[in-house]
Amino acid sequence: AHFEEALVGVRPADDRVAGPFKALLYDSHWRDVMALSMSAAELSLHGVLAHGTLRETEQASAHTAPGVYFVRPSPANMARILKDVKRNAYESYHIFLSGPSSDACIA
Repeated sequence: AHFEEALVGVRPADDRVAGPFKALLYDSHWRDVMALSMSAAELSLHGVLAHGTLRETEQASAHTAPGVYFVRPSPANMARILKDVKRNAYESYHIFLSGPSSDACIA
């Protein structure tokens, strides 16, 4: 339920953009969680325009849509998100972390 609430709460900053579309990116742990939680059809009902693992979406971008990340707080995942931010891959960034993290990983 928390996953679904997070998706519903993310909206594009520019209200001139048609629809509450978003890109959903996740790591392998969250891929498994989502497979049990929601179907692709249900994701689309929540405005998910595109979705995939961090590895599958390495070069993807949607400059007018928010990027929504569900990841474990690992150095590799944080580096990937930072890479997306630096290349302006998405309109905004919404990051949901699960599991313990170190200060070094988040900083």
